[in-house]
Amino acid sequence: MKYPILQLTEKQELEIMQFNQNKKINLEVINCIICNSSNYKILYTNDRHGIDQQTVMCNRCGFVYSNPRMCEKSLDYFYSSNLYREVYESSDNFEH
Repeated sequence: MKYPILQLTEKQELEIMQFNQNKKINLEVINCIICNSSNYKILYTNDRHGIDQQTVMCNRCGFVYSNPRMCEKSLDYFYSSNLYREVYESSDNFEH
Protein backbone atom coordinates (compact mmCIF):
# COMPACT_ATOMS: atom_id res chain seq x y z
CA MET A 1 0.00 0.00 0.00
CA LYS A 2 1.29 3.45 -0.89
CA TYR A 3 1.33 6.13 1.79
CA PRO A 4 -0.02 8.64 2.52
CA ILE A 5 -3.41 7.01 2.32
CA LEU A 6 -5.31 10.11 3.45
CA GLN A 7 -6.43 12.92 1.19
CA LEU A 8 -4.04 15.74 2.13
CA THR A 9 -4.20 19.40 1.27
CA GLU A 10 -1.31 20.95 -0.63
CA LYS A 11 -0.32 22.76 2.56
CA GLN A 12 -0.28 19.49 4.52
CA GLU A 13 1.84 17.81 1.82
CA LEU A 14 4.31 20.71 1.91
CA GLU A 15 4.47 20.65 5.72
CA ILE A 16 5.13 16.90 5.74
CA MET A 17 7.82 17.18 3.07
CA GLN A 18 9.54 19.97 5.02
CA PHE A 19 9.22 18.02 8.26
CA ASN A 20 10.74 14.88 6.73
CA GLN A 21 13.74 16.94 5.56
CA ASN A 22 14.09 18.98 8.78
CA LYS A 23 17.56 18.58 10.31
CA LYS A 24 16.18 19.54 13.75
CA ILE A 25 14.40 16.20 13.90
CA ASN A 26 16.64 13.55 15.41
CA LEU A 27 15.65 9.92 15.68
CA GLU A 28 16.87 7.40 18.24
CA VAL A 29 16.94 3.63 17.81
CA ILE A 30 15.48 1.80 20.79
CA ASN A 31 15.04 -1.78 21.93
CA CYS A 32 11.58 -3.17 22.57
CA ILE A 33 10.21 -1.59 25.74
CA ILE A 34 8.47 -4.86 26.68
CA CYS A 35 11.24 -7.46 26.35
CA ASN A 36 14.33 -5.33 25.52
CA SER A 37 14.96 -7.22 22.27
CA SER A 38 16.63 -5.41 19.38
CA ASN A 39 15.25 -7.92 16.86
CA TYR A 40 12.29 -6.50 14.96
CA LYS A 41 10.47 -6.60 11.63
CA ILE A 42 9.66 -3.38 9.76
CA LEU A 43 5.92 -3.12 9.14
CA TYR A 44 5.71 0.42 7.68
CA THR A 45 8.30 3.01 6.72
CA ASN A 46 6.01 6.00 7.23
CA ASP A 47 2.72 6.90 8.88
CA ARG A 48 -0.65 7.34 7.18
CA HIS A 49 0.13 11.01 6.50
CA GLY A 50 3.49 10.31 4.89
CA ILE A 51 5.71 11.30 7.83
CA ASP A 52 8.90 9.25 7.84
CA GLN A 53 8.15 7.29 11.01
CA GLN A 54 8.95 3.62 10.87
CA THR A 55 6.60 1.17 12.62
CA VAL A 56 8.11 -2.16 13.65
CA MET A 57 7.05 -5.37 15.38
CA CYS A 58 9.28 -7.10 17.92
CA ASN A 59 10.17 -10.58 16.68
CA ARG A 60 10.42 -11.86 20.24
CA CYS A 61 7.19 -10.67 21.91
CA GLY A 62 5.11 -9.15 19.06
CA PHE A 63 4.94 -5.62 20.49
CA VAL A 64 4.35 -2.97 17.78
CA TYR A 65 6.15 0.37 18.21
CA SER A 66 7.88 3.25 16.44
CA ASN A 67 11.58 2.63 15.85
CA PRO A 68 13.57 4.70 15.39
CA ARG A 69 11.52 7.31 17.18
CA MET A 70 11.91 11.03 17.68
CA CYS A 71 14.13 11.92 20.60
CA GLU A 72 12.60 14.03 23.39
CA LYS A 73 13.99 17.31 22.03
CA SER A 74 12.54 16.56 18.58
CA LEU A 75 9.16 15.68 20.10
CA ASP A 76 9.16 19.01 21.94
CA TYR A 77 9.92 20.79 18.66
CA PHE A 78 7.22 18.85 16.80
CA TYR A 79 4.46 19.65 19.30
CA SER A 80 5.51 23.23 20.07
CA SER A 81 5.68 24.12 16.37
CA ASN A 82 1.98 23.23 15.90
CA LEU A 83 3.01 21.09 12.93
CA TYR A 84 1.08 18.15 14.33
CA ARG A 85 -2.12 20.24 14.22
CA GLU A 86 -1.44 21.38 10.68
CA VAL A 87 -0.84 17.80 9.58
CA TYR A 88 -3.51 15.99 11.59
CA GLU A 89 -6.25 18.60 11.16
CA SER A 90 -7.69 19.55 7.79
CA SER A 91 -8.21 23.16 8.86
CA ASP A 92 -5.92 26.01 7.78
CA ASN A 93 -6.50 27.85 11.06
CA PHE A 94 -3.15 26.88 12.63
CA GLU A 95 0.19 28.62 12.29
CA HIS A 96 3.72 27.74 13.37
